[in-house]
Amino acid sequence: MKKLTVGFFVLMITLVIAGCATTPKVPPVNTFFEQGDDGWVHYFTNDRARYGFQQRKTFDNPNSDPNVYEVDVKKISGFENMGFGLLFGAKDDNNFYVVNVYVKGIYGVRKSVGGTITNLTGSDSPLINQGFDVVNSIKVVKGGAGYDIYLNGNSTPVYTVTDTSVTGNKIGYYVLIGASGYENFPDNPVDVRFKIK
Repeated sequence: MKKLTVGFFVLMITLVIAGCATTPKVPPVNTFFEQGDDGWVHYFTNDRARYGFQQRKTFDNPNSDPNVYEVDVKKISGFENMGFGLLFGAKDDNNFYVVNVYVKGIYGVRKSVGGTITNLTGSDSPLINQGFDVVNSIKVVKGGAGYDIYLNGNSTPVYTVTDTSVTGNKIGYYVLIGASGYENFPDNPVDVRFKIK
């Protein structure tokens, strides 16, 4: 009986010690649209406080033609059903249009007026290069009918925005971050790259 009691206590102490041992906590890391040494602008977060966020940054269009907005984008990691893309026709961070692509071959076009976002269209497209760490080119051309959206050098627009509720000429970057049930921080961070053309 003594051996059984001693064995039980040894087992309990082992379980308590194992339960108290913790893996090192990974600190949150946030890199919001910073130029990297590789020529890409980086967006990176593994911060649980960012669950469910829409991150964006607007700036003046650097293109020599003020009516053309163009960017290469790629997602290195993160939840596959959250988009990333190009803001265009933007007045500021709360008034803009955006075209997002998704690693599963989907694109979506939205507008934001005063921070209220409305979906304009969305669809699967064979023009989107699917997968992580795969480059997609987004080009928007402002013309008489509105904004024509082109994907990956195709000469036919996938969609034309004829809505006129937002007026501006800024462009920007846009990243959607999933809720805690979809993203897995810190193990699988959201890592998206942008390169203005």
